[in-house]
Amino acid sequence: MKGLVLYKGKYGATKQYANWVGEKLDATVVEAAALSSLLLQNYDYLVIGSSVYMEKLVLADWLKKNGDLFKNRKLFLFVVCATPSTDKVTQDRIISKNIPEAILANCSIFFLPGRLDLKALNWLDWLLVKFAGRFEKDPMKRKVLLNGINEVKKENITTLIKEIEAFALTDKLL
Repeated sequence: MKGLVLYKGKYGATKQYANWVGEKLDATVVEAAALSSLLLQNYDYLVIGSSVYMEKLVLADWLKKNGDLFKNRKLFLFVVCATPSTDKVTQDRIISKNIPEAILANCSIFFLPGRLDLKALNWLDWLLVKFAGRFEKDPMKRKVLLNGINEVKKENITTLIKEIEAFALTDKLL
């Protein structure tokens, strides 16, 4: 089975994960803006990666615009953010606000820990993050906003890879 990894991020963590996934699965990796419906026809499944910025997927509008292209394909979506894996409420809110219902029906979603490098942010993003950090009540979230974090590690894709490989194996047996 042939897979295609599409991604869009803002500061590099999503691209890093996309490249690791593509390498592990021997899949083509393409920035989402370069997708064409002709390219899509050559693949059996899609892996889509998007970073989150203020609870909005950077690919949210793109997913809505291109949702029809994915109707009959298995999707694996990885979402890169600083939201802790234990914060299911925020994860559910991100999903409901950003992913069209038509896509959800055939989609497996994985949240991967991201990176917040305060030195890499543009001035507006830096200002917004610092402002949010000063008013954040949760001490763990406040610490991340004020000091940054880097949890981007290759082992974070293990569950995603296992599910994709299981899908490919099951589909070959059918």
